[in-house]
Amino acid sequence: MANEFGITLDDAVEELKAEVEEAINFMWSEFEDDWARAERYYAGGCDLPSEAGRSNAVKTEVRDIIRAAKPNIMRVLLQARKPVEYIPNDIKHAAFLEQQALFVNQQFTASGGYRILSNAVDQALKLKIGPIKTWWEEEPMPVYFKATGLTEEEVEGYKNAPDIEVTEVEAGDDDDEFDDLYEVSGYKYERNGTIQIEDFPVYEFFCSRNASSLEDAKVHGHHRSIKVAQAIEMGLDYPNWGELVGTDPESKNASDQSRSRRGYAVDASDTDSDDLLQKEILLTEVYCKFDLEGDGQERRYCFYLGGTSYKYITHYEIEDYCIDLVQQDPMPYTVIGRSLADITIEMQDNETSILRAIIDNAHMANNPRMASDPQNTDFSDLMNNAVGAPIKTRGTPAIQIIDIPFTGGALIPFLQYLEDDTESRVGITKAATGLDPDALQSTDKNAVMNTIQMSQGQVELMARNIVETGLMGVFRKVLRLSIRHMDRIQIVRTKGAIIPIDISMFDPNLACEPNVGLGTASHEQKQATLGFILSKQEQIIQTMGLDNPFTNLAQMYNTLEDLVELGGMRDPGRYFSIITPEMEAKLAEARAQEQAAAAKAAQENAPPDPTTALLQIEAGKGKLRQTEIMNTARMKELELQYKATKDAEELDIKRDQMTQDRVIELRAMGQDRLNKLIERKQAANDDPTRGTGTPSSEPKTATGE
Repeated sequence: MANEFGITLDDAVEELKAEVEEAINFMWSEFEDDWARAERYYAGGCDLPSEAGRSNAVKTEVRDIIRAAKPNIMRVLLQARKPVEYIPNDIKHAAFLEQQALFVNQQFTASGGYRILSNAVDQALKLKIGPIKTWWEEEPMPVYFKATGLTEEEVEGYKNAPDIEVTEVEAGDDDDEFDDLYEVSGYKYERNGTIQIEDFPVYEFFCSRNASSLEDAKVHGHHRSIKVAQAIEMGLDYPNWGELVGTDPESKNASDQSRSRRGYAVDASDTDSDDLLQKEILLTEVYCKFDLEGDGQERRYCFYLGGTSYKYITHYEIEDYCIDLVQQDPMPYTVIGRSLADITIEMQDNETSILRAIIDNAHMANNPRMASDPQNTDFSDLMNNAVGAPIKTRGTPAIQIIDIPFTGGALIPFLQYLEDDTESRVGITKAATGLDPDALQSTDKNAVMNTIQMSQGQVELMARNIVETGLMGVFRKVLRLSIRHMDRIQIVRTKGAIIPIDISMFDPNLACEPNVGLGTASHEQKQATLGFILSKQEQIIQTMGLDNPFTNLAQMYNTLEDLVELGGMRDPGRYFSIITPEMEAKLAEARAQEQAAAAKAAQENAPPDPTTALLQIEAGKGKLRQTEIMNTARMKELELQYKATKDAEELDIKRDQMTQDRVIELRAMGQDRLNKLIERKQAANDDPTRGTGTPSSEPKTATGE
């Protein structure tokens, strides 16, 4: 047979009524007396009986311990710009993790984070837990405003603003010298809603008895008395508001606690009014899990119930519970932790008892009782406490002084022991907090540092618990609500400048870890480490230049920024300018030019060193000798070239002369031969036998031979 899942809305409401009533009764029955007692002891009271004529002094150990611890806790929590840091699970997250942490912290601060955190820590130290609620207000109530001394252009700007409704514009009086100015009044609206964070009194919180955390609690929530007008502003609608009655939890169940905290009692009659909107009703905001869809999967819901009978008003599904509990000393497997008041109340009674005994004994020792016979002594004189006043007697002295020895001095070391025991219980000593300078006398430096570190360790542990139990949940809700409802482009202040960021790139599901408290370095250790880093950065840049592979000016600015913030200054941009990559490149180029010019000037203006000058002279002599050798070799080379050229020219002349002589000789020989031929030819012409054809006996020669 298939399982049937789910529950109807009517059955869920009936079940919630019983669960809520049981949870509220559990909180009041188990913790109401503890809360009232803690407030009473913090206010300087105690439960020890007092007697007439005896000391009523109270050793305010609870208040002293809490007032000593709270400033140190708040300092540890608020000294960091990022109390919570996110852990990347992807390389793409590294680019925006710092902006994400800064944005969430700034949103928390803008929502009144200091006051909320201070109140929650105060309740955690006194009353075990400090509840904080975080939610998104879709349509917050408009805020009335009135502006004077405006020009016509400024008035038009107000009228055209999308988030402002101008209801009235008045011009200046004619007799006024500022008659051309205007006065504007109206309402300012939040266009997209706003993130709301608030703390509320611990007696307004309730939780199931068997819960080990808010996540697995059957029900938990917030019940308080509000006006009908406030319920309507929250967007709630109910057909008959008049039937929703209820008593304020403060006046009904927490009256003793309220009187001790306020110093006076509240008056419930102040809430009576004939105006229905001013009527006080009991509104219960319940967080629970149900399977209203019937699909076998539980979902988180917020139910609103009204009146002492818990009438159903409305409900809606939620992504995350709105309440977080700040605890300085959480107890394992339970929702409610332990407070400093729980640890010190018993010791306050013991110390008060000893203190009263010392004071009473001192009074008795300084004011001894007297015994006398009324027949012999005038008792009116005996009752006169004036110093040196005489007493009239009759006969022999009849006055007997009964001295009471002062034994209170022996109790002072015991009282000191009880104070030391209380300090050891909570781990916060007067020596470490600076409340008792004598506690640091006759001790060496190591002993003092050990005392301070022991106390600081307790403070850091409490701060770490506060972040783990309360702040991390609040920051997660703030980030998720911002991403879901706010505009995509927001601004954040970082490195002394205001820059735009894209919150759509943020991831609210990233794991986070506290950046303060136990597990982190102390203030002095951080300063020493940053000082060491700064000196190394300066040394590297001076020796290796701005283009070295180890560090740059932007990283040096980060070091200076952290040092400024550790010194308590929130805006390092007032003291140092942000270094961009472009600026760093220009600075590196300018510095290189300056170094080159300085080196050149130093080389030119430096006084001559004897050794260097001698070396330079010897080097000059060597260069001179080398030049002479080169010149001699060159001269010889030129002489050889000249001789070779001259010999070549002489050879050319001789060759030309020989050629000319040969030509002349040949010409002469040719002329001789020609003359011989001419002669032979003439002789032949003159020979009578030439015509008979007798061959000549002379051989024939070639023409021109």
